[in-house]
Amino acid sequence: MTKDFPSTKTSLRDPHMEQRRRRWLRRVLLFVAITVAGTVGTILAYPWGKAAYAAVATASHTTDVHTTASYETLDAEWAAAENAASYSFLVATDSAMSDVVWSEVNTEPHARAEGLSNGNEYWYQVNSFNALGFAGEATTPQSVTTQFRPVDPPVGLKVTPLSPTSVRVTWKPATWATGYTVTQSTDKAEPMRGVEHEATLSAVTIEDLPVEKYGRDYFFSVQSKNGENLSPPSATAVGNTFPTKPAAVTLSGRSSLGVTVAWQPSMNAQEYVVERASDEFFIHPENEYRVPLAYTRLTVNDLSPGAISYFRVRAVNGDASVLGDAVVTAQASDAATIPLQVASYNVRSTRYDPEGQPWKSRRSRVAELINAAKLDVIGLQEASAVVRGPAGARSQVDDLASLTKPRLTKSKAAHLGTSILYDAKKFEPVRHGVINLAYVPGDTSTRAAVWQEMRDKKSKARFLVVNAHLSNGPGADRNKARFNQSQAIIEALKKINPGGMPVVLTGDLNTFDSRAEKTPLNMFSEMGLARTDLSAARTTNNEFNSLSRFGGSDGSERGTKLDYILASEDIGVEQFTVVLDTTASGKLRANEASDHRPVVAHLRMPVVK
Repeated sequence: MTKDFPSTKTSLRDPHMEQRRRRWLRRVLLFVAITVAGTVGTILAYPWGKAAYAAVATASHTTDVHTTASYETLDAEWAAAENAASYSFLVATDSAMSDVVWSEVNTEPHARAEGLSNGNEYWYQVNSFNALGFAGEATTPQSVTTQFRPVDPPVGLKVTPLSPTSVRVTWKPATWATGYTVTQSTDKAEPMRGVEHEATLSAVTIEDLPVEKYGRDYFFSVQSKNGENLSPPSATAVGNTFPTKPAAVTLSGRSSLGVTVAWQPSMNAQEYVVERASDEFFIHPENEYRVPLAYTRLTVNDLSPGAISYFRVRAVNGDASVLGDAVVTAQASDAATIPLQVASYNVRSTRYDPEGQPWKSRRSRVAELINAAKLDVIGLQEASAVVRGPAGARSQVDDLASLTKPRLTKSKAAHLGTSILYDAKKFEPVRHGVINLAYVPGDTSTRAAVWQEMRDKKSKARFLVVNAHLSNGPGADRNKARFNQSQAIIEALKKINPGGMPVVLTGDLNTFDSRAEKTPLNMFSEMGLARTDLSAARTTNNEFNSLSRFGGSDGSERGTKLDYILASEDIGVEQFTVVLDTTASGKLRANEASDHRPVVAHLRMPVVK
């Protein structure tokens, strides 16, 4: 129908003609309306007319739409609309209903959309249609979110080192996961208590990890996420950053059996591996030696005479390692040598006899262990010089010397129970002395190291024997005391031995690698005294403790030692042995000869006159 509106513009037509035209148009429209109304009224007078009119009437508005969303489906139902012959059900990803992902026409007031994504927001709309397909008024689009599926933890975690400060963690994607939470910890017992990193893909690069003096293990666990659903933690994966390269690799010393290789410490390392080959390209490897982090030098004693070997150092941090740039060429010394059998033995002082295990019940077995080793020199600890017993009795150290075969002679270098016995038929004393060590409040006695310069009667080879008994016990105060005592020995040796004659140090040092950040073992290694238990060409019973506690220990703390023999880098080490007090059948005695076990080294002493 045409409506008349006042015009705001000036008309160019004849005003009288315009009025006549409008009156004519109104009469025509009125006639048409009367005619149509009469026709409809005539039709509605009959039953078939009423049905036909109902069929083409507009469908009413759809109401009461209810939806139920699951993971990938959306069910909807609504009240039947008047005059509706069918319904359309649309699902879209936007409220404007422009991105339709599901369209369905149904004659019943319900529908199901399938193939949706879990955990997604969708909009739905329902419209009704009459029998001729004319649409009524559609519902306003409403939003609904499908449910999130539960997710499993990812599998196949792998940690790859990238640099000294970064690693990359990867895993196999978990079904339905839309994200991941990666937990980083340094505590194996609590891998889920640490720093969290978010990831959308199945990998994450973790940067800005600290470069530290000591390498560490990082423990990683990953949880899958899908909306608010979080999986249990994955299996823990261990990873490490790269250590820094070992630097300044050099040849530090040579003996008749091997060489000493030294280097500067690496950061982020947990240990070192020294590799040996017969060629400079390491195509033909010969051996590799694992070196505890506490040491930055290695003495080996398994080189063939005249053979040239090549060495390089690898810093290791768990599964990550890096080679130093330098390759060292080395050959064993061809200097003349003499054999030397050396031992260190804490025999437990007679002052402890009232506590049990008296000396008189142990003396013969202690002597048997010493005699079986066929020793040239032995450093004794707790071999008391005090006479305890009836008139005419001997001190513990004199008594023990009398039982040795061949008879060993007591050096004039002695302090309380710290003394040296030697074979006077082979060697003659030159100089001797005592190095007083700081007393620690609460210690069982004053401490000292004793030293004896000796000369081989046949070859005239000269060497220095040092025997020490450092403060015992755990704790920071005792660690500091042992540090100071070792420093005193080192400073004294610089004055006693300015010419650098070969040195053997025996002792109950009351320490081991993990006892302190810097132990006497580290300190003596840095001055060129190597542990014979680590450098020997061969070892026997090296997995056993040197501390027995009289108990016939089976080595439950296997390999931990308190008693050592150290040798300067020019001394070859053929064999190292932890001597076990065993029965005739080879079993450890239930009641051993002392609370310590003797340790023995078979050395090749260079002839230095």
